[in-house]
Order: sequence, then structure tokens, then C-alpha cells
Amino acid sequence: VHPRAPGFNPPFPVDFLPCQGLLLRGCRSSDSRCRSSVFQQTNSATTQPQPELFIVDDSTLLIKQFQNLVTRWGYQVKFSSDALNAVQSLLAAEPAVIFLDINMPGASGFELIKQIRRQNQLATIPVVLLTAERSVSNQWRAQWASCKFLAKPRTPEEVPTFRAELQALLQELVPASGNFA
Repeated sequence: VHPRAPGFNPPFPVDFLPCQGLLLRGCRSSDSRCRSSVFQQTNSATTQPQPELFIVDDSTLLIKQFQNLVTRWGYQVKFSSDALNAVQSLLAAEPAVIFLDINMPGASGFELIKQIRRQNQLATIPVVLLTAERSVSNQWRAQWASCKFLAKPRTPEEVPTFRAELQALLQELVPASGNFA
């Protein structure tokens, strides 16, 4: 645990922590080893790369909420709110998992699945249909297209269930080293 991390309560004042080659953000030491670049280099060498997720949804609010949630869990998020240009963005990103809304202007999630599967670069990437419509037909269509299905929460009471289902899905498809708290 980094000495300046939230929740870290050392038995002595943080300003008196020794700088043994690592930057302690806010450190007042004159030691030349105690600089931000030193910490960033050391920190980046010991951390694993974050798996990248890509979400295509016409709701910018949902994209932001999704991004806020999964970045805390150790994932990077790229997104497109434009279904018509999403495949080009996906080709540039090459994510570990793709999340698609079903009902979007310009192209449906099912139309995007066809386009994605035609691209050699994207064909093997797991796709999750993420929609507010919990219909059995959408679930069957997702299964037929070799995709996972995840229903968006429609009420605040459904959010904990959604979080748990999303966590389980991500752990199955592409585990991250982050904390699912």
C-alpha cells in the first residue's frame, strides 16, 4: 500500500516517511531520488496493464456511469456513442471485451455484431449485449450470436444485482487486478 493512499494510516506522520528511491507524493525531502518520475517509473514497472473494455451506446450518461464503475475495478474504457462509426473505432482500439447496446440510432447492436464478426481483428473478441430490454427473444438472439447478455438496471433497486452480474462476467471474460469493492 502506498503511504499516501486513501485509508493508509501510518503510526507516524507521513512527512517523516523515508524516501528510499520512491516518491511519496508531496514528499518534502531534498533527496534527488524523491521525484515524481522516479515513483512513476517504479510504479509502472510493478503494475499490470489494465484490460481495455469498449462500450457502444447512444446514452452518454450510461457510458459515463459504466466507465466510472469499471475503472475503479482496474479496467480501461473506450467508447463510441455513434453506432455507425463504432466498428472503425473498435478496429483502432482492439479491446478485450466489447459491450453493445441493442437499440441505437443508425444501427442496432445485432447489426454491429455482424459487422464485428466480419473483421478478422475483432471476430474472436467477446461481445456482451447490454440493454434495458430483458426480453427472452433478445437473450436468445444474443446466445445465437455467441454473445453474453446483460440487462441494464432500470431502477435503483436493480443496481446491486447489475454490479454483481457485471463483476462475474468481467472476471469470467477478462479478469483485472483491481478491487471489486
